[in-house]
Amino acid sequence: MLPLKSFLLKVALPLIIFTAGSDRLSKAYVFDYLRSIPHKTIEITSFFNITQIWNFGVSFGLFKADSFKGVLLLLFVASLIVGFLSYMLIKSQTKIEAIGLACIIGGALGNLFDRLYYGAVYDFLDLHLMGIHFWTFNPADAYITIGAILLLSDQFLIAYKRPKSTHQ
Repeated sequence: MLPLKSFLLKVALPLIIFTAGSDRLSKAYVFDYLRSIPHKTIEITSFFNITQIWNFGVSFGLFKADSFKGVLLLLFVASLIVGFLSYMLIKSQTKIEAIGLACIIGGALGNLFDRLYYGAVYDFLDLHLMGIHFWTFNPADAYITIGAILLLSDQFLIAYKRPKSTHQ
């Protein structure tokens, strides 16, 4: 079993590179493909489409930043968050925590690149059911969600393993 600091270099850092890289590659591929077809939506199943959405806000399109100053503000805030999460990664206490933080950092970097390059985040995964379309998202958003679930799970595991105090 790898010690935690070695784990950070051998697993967490490559995971950050993989998540950010796979997000970028998938977005570039889908963007180029959708640009080449007349209808910007591909129906994959009865509940899943590939479509093109530009998100000028934060999560779920909240806090829309369609001005240059707004984009700069979001870039600044996102950069601060990535820096803080990187610090937390270095200080992480468990491997699950490190993996969760690496997923979040990689996803955040993928979306940060979009915001830097395009001024908005490129979303294309569209889940829907009975005519109700949920949020359109991208792989970076999925990595961030997986990372958050891992962090929460890690906290529950730590709480579960904590010795129970007995009051008499």
